[in-house]
Amino acid sequence: MVSRQRLRQTLKTRAAATLCALGGLLLNGCARWPLGTPTDVAPQVREAIEARAHAVFEAAVLVKPRESPDADTLAAGLAPLLFCEVAPAATNGSALAPQVVFYRAGAWVWNGRSFPQMSFLWRAGNAPDAPLRGVRITLDSRGLPVIWEGLDSAARVGAEAVRIVFVAQSLEARARRAFGAPLTGRRYAVEADATRPATVVARVLDDGPALMGPEVYLTHAGEITAITCRCMPPQARRLSATAWYALQPLPADEAEAATVLAATPDLGATLRLPPDF
Repeated sequence: MVSRQRLRQTLKTRAAATLCALGGLLLNGCARWPLGTPTDVAPQVREAIEARAHAVFEAAVLVKPRESPDADTLAAGLAPLLFCEVAPAATNGSALAPQVVFYRAGAWVWNGRSFPQMSFLWRAGNAPDAPLRGVRITLDSRGLPVIWEGLDSAARVGAEAVRIVFVAQSLEARARRAFGAPLTGRRYAVEADATRPATVVARVLDDGPALMGPEVYLTHAGEITAITCRCMPPQARRLSATAWYALQPLPADEAEAATVLAATPDLGATLRLPPDF
């Protein structure tokens, strides 16, 4: 955690600097899914996603960020805790625990305003050919994290490519005030209709008492199953070990990472966001 005063100044400076530089790119340069194209998610796929988001590991290795005085202030404040599942036949899961987690700061422009984002990426087992996985965190107008997107260069849900996101309870409450009850076939008011890109809100998360990084749960194969707030009960019955990762800026020439980060549809096109976002 970092002080609100320090983060508020960081956010104000970053938002001003990125609005002009990134506005055109984020509004026009990112891949967009055509509106009006039915992209609904089958009920059984939605149920499977929600079930995975609530699954509890029998045992896990907790991987924490090492303190890094050189790390970006916001990145340090939002760095995730990783819970790596221990395979049933293994004595520990540290072999797949990432030793390095990369971060990249960004911004998302919506309705003429710039909202800070922070992305974290890693490779399971640190193998150079392992899929890139991670989480992108979007902050709202109050400077608090309210949307967490799972990033995965290899993931599919069955035969479908589905965007899986997690949102804060405060955002869901604002969506209900603005739009009313969830749409047909949806669990949450923040979820858009079937004309939007295939997106499932896997779970609504408790709002943390301060700005903090999420907990990310990874199977023994390295796949993301759940993202939760640190203020919520852990989804692992037992911790078999604790490990550490180095927090480092994402190299500018990392082509695969750029592809992963650019492949996600615009949040304004995938969620029903309230005017007071």
